[in-house]
Amino acid sequence: MRLRLFLLSVAMIFAALVFVGIAGADPSNAKNAAMISATNCTDGNSYTVWVNGNGKFNAAHVADSTATFVPTALDLTFNFYAPDNTLLQTSSEDAAKTAPQSNTITCDIPLQTPFIASDGSYGTIEGTVTGFLTPQG
Repeated sequence: MRLRLFLLSVAMIFAALVFVGIAGADPSNAKNAAMISATNCTDGNSYTVWVNGNGKFNAAHVADSTATFVPTALDLTFNFYAPDNTLLQTSSEDAAKTAPQSNTITCDIPLQTPFIASDGSYGTIEGTVTGFLTPQG
């Protein structure tokens, strides 16, 4: 149950990056931080981001950078597995901000495992995310 709540939080955080935190902080050491890879982005780049917290549209810190990725739309699928690889639950998140956004980029979130619990249970994430980087130039 704890794993499901954590992974749901990760999903909601990545989905909702509205409140931008301090970019200089080291999110990789934060409690419950999860590293997510975003690839095949429409700006020609790939990104590794750290998500932390819970809430829809939270900001994600871009690794090795002072930039923040702020999502404006997402289409994500989360799968939760028991230690024996039995699928326990699937959850989808499809959300978008209603206000028009400019300078957005869309990235694939390839299938990855952002969290493994001490009992061996784990969760996966995959889908797409659209958003923008701050600061904007």
